[in-house]
Amino acid sequence: MGELSGVHAKKIKKLDNSGMTLMELIVVIAIMGVVLGSLVLSSGFVGKSRITSAYELLQSNYSLARSNSMTKAVATDLKITLKDGCYYIQVGDEAEEKLIAGSTPITFNVYSGNTETKDVSFEDMASLQGSTTSTVTLSFSKGSGALKSYGSGSYISAIFIDNKGIYITFETGKYSTTDYDDALTGTAAGE
Repeated sequence: MGELSGVHAKKIKKLDNSGMTLMELIVVIAIMGVVLGSLVLSSGFVGKSRITSAYELLQSNYSLARSNSMTKAVATDLKITLKDGCYYIQVGDEAEEKLIAGSTPITFNVYSGNTETKDVSFEDMASLQGSTTSTVTLSFSKGSGALKSYGSGSYISAIFIDNKGIYITFETGKYSTTDYDDALTGTAAGE
C-alpha cells in the first residue's frame, strides 16, 4: 500500500492528536484534590479552625450570660457540660450548643485566697464545684456582672480551650484575651 493523499491523509493526522481528553483532565483534577485535601488535614488547619470556632462561641456566650445577668430580672448562668464525648455550652434556659469534641482539653485557672492554680482539668473543676453531671457553672451577680464565687473565696480566673484562653477579672466579671502577666511582657495569650 502506498501513502494516502488528499482527504484521507488529513483525517489520519487529526486522529493522531496527542492532546488531553476530558476524562484525563478529570482524573488529574481529582488527584490534585486528594493531594490538597490530605495536605490540609495533615497540617492541622481543620483542628485549629474548630478550636477557634469554639473559642469564639465561648466568648460570645460568656458575654451574653454576663450581660443578661446585669440587665434581666434573673441572674443567668453559663454552663459547660461534658456528655456523650462532646462539650456543650448553655446560657441560662437557652438550648445547649455543641462547643467542641470531648477530646479537646478544656482547662481552668482557679483563684482561691491569694493563690492561683493553673491547668485545672474540666473534670477536676466540675468536682470542685460539686457537680455530679460533669458540668462547670459560672454565675454572675445581678446588676454588677461580677463573677460569683463557687466556694468560699474561690473563683475561676481563666478558661482555656486547648491553648486559647479568656482571663477573667472576677470582681467585675469582665474578661480579656490577654493574660495579665503576658500583657506586662507584651506576649499575647495562647501563642
